[in-house]
Amino acid sequence: MSKNNIRVVSLTSDMCNKLKAQAAVAMNGDGTCSLKAMSMSCFASELCASNRHSMMNLDYLMSHKYKFVAITGDDDTFVGCVSAQSGDDDKTLKVYFPDCKLCTGALTLYNLCVSNSYRGLGIGRKLVESVLNIANRPSSVYLLVSKLNLSESDENRLKVYTDRINRLLGTYGKLEFDVIDECDSCYFLKHR
Repeated sequence: MSKNNIRVVSLTSDMCNKLKAQAAVAMNGDGTCSLKAMSMSCFASELCASNRHSMMNLDYLMSHKYKFVAITGDDDTFVGCVSAQSGDDDKTLKVYFPDCKLCTGALTLYNLCVSNSYRGLGIGRKLVESVLNIANRPSSVYLLVSKLNLSESDENRLKVYTDRINRLLGTYGKLEFDVIDECDSCYFLKHR
């Protein structure tokens, strides 16, 4: 699949309903905490590390002000997604960094996910750029990366967690995000 056949569009309610089953697989894998599911899906490792069994779904993005999906141009197959919300309204950010004061108009990026079979084609970059393009200034876009459960006793699961964190920090670094702070639960990144 060529990335030229993939387009990024705003996520609408109708599109959300159409794509949610496909998105659920990309986001959660098969719904288990198997090493394969955690390695191949976007959010299974986060859910498993926190011992939560609620699944991520595309409906969650609908609560954010900005939401985008990447789809194939020919048959609207789900390829990926991202969302963002105003930093002023970001309750999650305030939980982890209560003293953080973002600049007016800042956005916090959430839910970046690229289906495993489409990774490595630059789709994540296209999705992030869709958020950067709506920001007042690209340097006013932030995000959080979960540290997962680094006290995990199962060595295989711990490897999945640390590999994921390192991969995400490396990917976001290539997308010009730098770690500016951290707490016990997550890293706080800002676009350059």
